[in-house]
Amino acid sequence: MAHRVQTPFGAVTFLPDAEAPAIELRVAEVDPALGDHLEPIAACWGAVWRITASARTPELRLSATLTALPDGVRGGADTGERLAAVTYENADTRLSIGTHDEEAIRARCGTDLPASWADAFPEHEPWNSEFGVDCGRTTPGLTWRLPPLAAGESCVIHAAVAWGPARDDAATWIAVDTDPTRLLGQTRR
Repeated sequence: MAHRVQTPFGAVTFLPDAEAPAIELRVAEVDPALGDHLEPIAACWGAVWRITASARTPELRLSATLTALPDGVRGGADTGERLAAVTYENADTRLSIGTHDEEAIRARCGTDLPASWADAFPEHEPWNSEFGVDCGRTTPGLTWRLPPLAAGESCVIHAAVAWGPARDDAATWIAVDTDPTRLLGQTRR
């Protein structure tokens, strides 16, 4: 159940672990709601995975990645303020892909993520865990390695991709700084 969104730098593929349990994936173009202080961007797409386990699962792996970066495109990790993100650009275009970082994931445990996951993301150093979000180290984009789900547990994971003209502002980065509730309110099957 992969879904592709065509961008100026090629397709971003939203992909779940092939061994994952019941997965619902919603992907749609969304309003980036940047506010009056930033220039508009070209597009913003959101993806939300809802995963429900009928039996204990192995660890979960998800990704929102570009197949390869075209020649002349540079960039990489662009994280901060509870956002795990990558930003790539060339002379004309800037593209960001983002999601919650480990600190924000830990804060959501017990709401739309299993309470048991809090132990997998230590309170004082949630990024210092075997689980989390890889921001472009192994492939251009984001890859998640998440704890197993117990029978009956579910989780909601999201990502957003935004692109627009290359310029001196953080518009695409701000556009991907969102949450699954906002994206679910705007996405369609």
